[in-house]
Amino acid sequence: DVGLTPVAALGFAYHTTEARIGTQNGTLSVTGAMNVTAEHSGLVDSDATGATQGNDLAIGASLGLSYVKESVTATTARSLSSGGAMTFNAKSSSVHTTDAIASASGAKKDTKEADGSGDTGQSVQGQVDDQRAVGNNQSSSNTSGGKTSGTDNKATATTADSKNDQDSDGDGVSVAAAVAVSIVETNANAEIGDGLTITSGGLLTVRASQNADAAAKAMGTAVTEGSAGIAAAVAINVIDVGNHAKIGNSTITADG
Repeated sequence: DVGLTPVAALGFAYHTTEARIGTQNGTLSVTGAMNVTAEHSGLVDSDATGATQGNDLAIGASLGLSYVKESVTATTARSLSSGGAMTFNAKSSSVHTTDAIASASGAKKDTKEADGSGDTGQSVQGQVDDQRAVGNNQSSSNTSGGKTSGTDNKATATTADSKNDQDSDGDGVSVAAAVAVSIVETNANAEIGDGLTITSGGLLTVRASQNADAAAKAMGTAVTEGSAGIAAAVAINVIDVGNHAKIGNSTITADG
């Protein structure tokens, strides 16, 4: 009796948010304030959960993979004039979680004797039927970004071997492997380029803000009444955050 449950959850996201004033000739003028703002808020959640059961061999494998690339830009390629304040604001906020959980367990062998005695628990077939009824569990949670950027990277593996008192020669093997990989690249850019003439009747603000949270968690559990229980868990979390506010080689006049 062999149980095998491979599960994979893959999340790929490419987000581009841009507020841009283009490259036409001449100066764009407004009598009041000018506000060029690009704002993005994102959530990517990839969860893989696999559970399997088999008498002779039980193998559970789960892979959670997230790859996210985000870009938020507020800029101008044209000279500008405003009667009031002028603002360029690029704001990015995102939360990314990747979870992989794998479990494998060896079932009890039937211990009922021919006369009906010695039945100490559910049979292998009964446990397998129950496992099939449960199936592969997959869960997700909606999370909003906090005020503090950070990462959370945890990997946990546990194994447990035991032998039924009535079957001390059990030879079942349980193997569980969980891998969670999270790769996040996110950039916020607010910029006034080179060679422009910018005139603001009030305060000139060029601002970029970035809040990125990423977490990768993996857990493997192997339980067997046979000879071996093997569990492995690996969590890899990589995050590259860019946050830039820049005024290029331009002529700037502002009041404030």
